[in-house]
Amino acid sequence: MLTVIIACNKKAMPVISERTTDPPKPESPVADVKPDIVIGQRVFTNQCSKCHDLPDPAKYNTERWDGILRTMIPRAGISRVNEVHVTAYVKANAKSN
Repeated sequence: MLTVIIACNKKAMPVISERTTDPPKPESPVADVKPDIVIGQRVFTNQCSKCHDLPDPAKYNTERWDGILRTMIPRAGISRVNEVHVTAYVKANAKSN
């Protein structure tokens, strides 16, 4: 019976009395980001090659890339800001319709 009483006892929550580091800064709003294809190429190359061979951006048109990027950017853990750059890079080098 004693173990039941101990198991049901609420545990104290730790309290942070002071912060040793600053909280993370919020990301810049995407609307304020100027697309940069050089940054986009670097992020595309570094992030996308972690899991698979890099596709040539000219392999697909911009419409097809929209679907690919919508799926792959969250999987790759790419930030909203870098999403703007990667999208600009891929679309600048996509196959003409």
